Amino acid sequence: MALAVDSVSLLLVPSSRTIRVNDSLDVDIKFNASRNSVLGLSFEVNFDKTKLNLLDTAFNSRSNTGFTAFRLVPSNTNGFFQYFAIGDPANVAAGDVTLGTLRFKAIAPTDAGATADVTFPVDKIIAGSADNPLLPIDPNQNNLKGAFTITSIPGQVTTDKFRWAFDRSAFIDALPWQNYTEESKIQNIPFPADMPSGAKQIWVEFKDSTGKISRHNAPIKLLGAEPVITGCSLNFEGSNVIFDIRGTNLGSRGTGKSNETNLQVREWRDGSAKLTFSNAPVGQSFPISLTNGEGQIAEGLCAGSSTVSLGAKVFCRAPAQHDTDGVEMILAGGFEGGKKAKETVRIDRNGAIQNLTQKLEEGKKYKISLKAPKSLRKAAEFTASSGTTNIPNFNLPVGDIFPVDGGDGKINTFDKTELNRQWISGQSSTGRSGDFNLDNRVNSIDWACMRQDFGKEDESEPTPGGPVATSSASPRP
Repeated sequence: MALAVDSVSLLLVPSSRTIRVNDSLDVDIKFNASRNSVLGLSFEVNFDKTKLNLLDTAFNSRSNTGFTAFRLVPSNTNGFFQYFAIGDPANVAAGDVTLGTLRFKAIAPTDAGATADVTFPVDKIIAGSADNPLLPIDPNQNNLKGAFTITSIPGQVTTDKFRWAFDRSAFIDALPWQNYTEESKIQNIPFPADMPSGAKQIWVEFKDSTGKISRHNAPIKLLGAEPVITGCSLNFEGSNVIFDIRGTNLGSRGTGKSNETNLQVREWRDGSAKLTFSNAPVGQSFPISLTNGEGQIAEGLCAGSSTVSLGAKVFCRAPAQHDTDGVEMILAGGFEGGKKAKETVRIDRNGAIQNLTQKLEEGKKYKISLKAPKSLRKAAEFTASSGTTNIPNFNLPVGDIFPVDGGDGKINTFDKTELNRQWISGQSSTGRSGDFNLDNRVNSIDWACMRQDFGKEDESEPTPGGPVATSSASPRP
């Protein structure tokens, strides 16, 4: 079939085949740009999760396809695979280009006359060029679907039931069995809140179609609560900097770093640590990373002056490369007689709030909200610490770019439409509101950033007075 010049297409090869249960099936994903200079491409592949299990994916390099995949999301639980890539017009080959291969395993037979389908939902395909941020998709629906017949193996023994326990002595008749519905089944195992951390065992029994029971176990290491840095003060000893770190659940003695420099550990307790930066560079702000003996990581900031730090991954959950000016901050005392103040501040690339004039009282509880240009308002509660107060896991939702005069406090289809209008990948987009990562381009990377918080709205402004919901430095969900 001849393709229209202004349309692109995706297809599966093969689009049909008969296989047996437990056989593997390799399906190539092919793309035809139809002479368009495609600069951004994303799509979703849906598959029948009751019949097929996605074992592996293999995608070709830019030199072979003209595309650099920056995000691949497989999910057997939900029966889909998502692909996000940036195109290089100079390398996009003509005709059908094999982007990569999905390897499935047949896990259950199809009914007579039925098939296990693999499809591209048309509404999940986005291809953009310099001239058109939303290229039309080839309407030939046969290109967008694969239909596969799965036959059973005569006399095959299948796994029908399973049950699990923390101790093998728990396998008694009263312990219920669960249906084993898919190969490589993912099972959520809740741990009792009072179970101590350390080495544990998970025991599983399987029952097959003949009634035979087999028992297996796997050793695991149960980690404690997530470590958090809540505050930090620094002092000087000659050319060395001493960090006095406060936190929660820091765990057993581990290691510390500031950027790529290893720090000397002087003291380590569950709620505090003291580390030394030998021959430290001149500066007033030091990113800190602690890794405890269990391998858990806590990140924070230590500054020479009293400040509040949100961590380096405030925007798009990625390390920031730039300072952000014009951030509206509202700070309210979460205690009896607390006041409310509004300021315009800067968030530097390490996540520290600059130009903060409001003085914080150590040990007092506060409520804070921040709203940066193009972001939604995010609120958190914390207890002020001496030196640097760290508020962990604070991420500002980015993508509120419509109306163009300042947004409306929501990230929705109007913002996506505005992003599409600005989507001119391959050309400089300096100053455009859709360039969230400030790389002078508006492209699929910015859409991936917006998509993480699509559908969210401004959180409420904090109000003074107490009590607040928590006494630790942690953001609201």
